[in-house]
Amino acid sequence: MTVVPTKGICSIVIYISIVKGMKHPEAAYALAEQLPSDQGMLGVPQALRYGVTTDVTLTEDLRKDLLFNSPERKALKKKVDWQRWMADRSARIERVTK
Repeated sequence: MTVVPTKGICSIVIYISIVKGMKHPEAAYALAEQLPSDQGMLGVPQALRYGVTTDVTLTEDLRKDLLFNSPERKALKKKVDWQRWMADRSARIERVTK
């Protein structure tokens, strides 16, 4: 169920943690690699009707059903360079840890 606030918007954060010593670590790593893919990014709009801020292609039916689909919202969407983003991962983790 998705609740639309009367003022402002909600933020959605998706994260995954790989637990040391888990029974099937290869499955966790496969999921972590799948999340930023087009198929993985489609999970949010399909489940919650929130648009994504990447260049993933949405079907027309899904696009019409999004909660926040204004021209201003569309203008915020930028192509994500996932290789660059992942290359900076260690620095981000270090900043958050401090």
